[in-house]
Amino acid sequence: MPLSIVSGDLAHTTADIVVNSAHPAPQIGTGVEKAIYDGAGPELLRERTAYGPLAEGVLFKSPAFQLKATFIYHVITPNYQDADAAIRLAAIYQMCLARALEDAVQSIAFPLLGSGNHIFPKAKALSIATDQIKQFLSLHDMDVILVIYDQKNFQIASPIDDVLDIPIMQAEYASLNAMRSIDEEAPSQESFQAMLFRLIDARGLHDVEVYKNANISRKVFSKIRSNVGYQPAKKTAIALSVSIQLSLDETLDLLATAGYTLSDYLLFDRIVRTFITRADYDIFALNETLFFYDQSTL
Repeated sequence: MPLSIVSGDLAHTTADIVVNSAHPAPQIGTGVEKAIYDGAGPELLRERTAYGPLAEGVLFKSPAFQLKATFIYHVITPNYQDADAAIRLAAIYQMCLARALEDAVQSIAFPLLGSGNHIFPKAKALSIATDQIKQFLSLHDMDVILVIYDQKNFQIASPIDDVLDIPIMQAEYASLNAMRSIDEEAPSQESFQAMLFRLIDARGLHDVEVYKNANISRKVFSKIRSNVGYQPAKKTAIALSVSIQLSLDETLDLLATAGYTLSDYLLFDRIVRTFITRADYDIFALNETLFFYDQSTL
């Protein structure tokens, strides 16, 4: 998927570029930066020392040495208490993404910039990050990974705690309902691919806006269009339903053609159902909410 939110250590992330929130002086900072230097090996500090001090608004590109990445973008982020801090933080994302486009890379991984020592509230830092990444991905194709080091501290602006009200059934029962085939309940013999493109055509949508709004790659979407017998994963079918803004009934009909449904006993399904029922078709906001509740993202 073009934008992924994952829990993990940026220093262990596989990507063409990882972005380091650097110390202005050529020295090893704390937290994620220390992990990056530890993982990259002593060559990184020598490279950084040779470059010298780094100022906000400037990007220093170095080899990633022993990391799983190819290069590191070193940037200085503002403190939340600084004037125009949010605008300046957004500019950091814009600078990194523009440079990644210039460098013709396929993937870039960010930490949640500003949310550590620079004390941006985590929900605010997330909003700035996703806003800038969404704008970029609306125009360009690239895999962007937002790496959250401590998921317990991950925050979103508007949790939907009412999805937690229905008790979760036993795991085996929930699992059975999650993936069970419901071919006998399908409203017609129409295939998933046929129904999907009928609905897309009926709404006058173009392929690019559909796959971008679904947060899936052009390559995956091309496979769906070219293969009349395409069998989607459940998450792909849901993402496409959200992208073309189907009602709940239409979503269930489309899912049924692929053998899926939305269960009342699965938290993932209840979150998806909540977004669709209230006609909130922002796939990125949906993914933030799924991640917040420790669910797989679309």
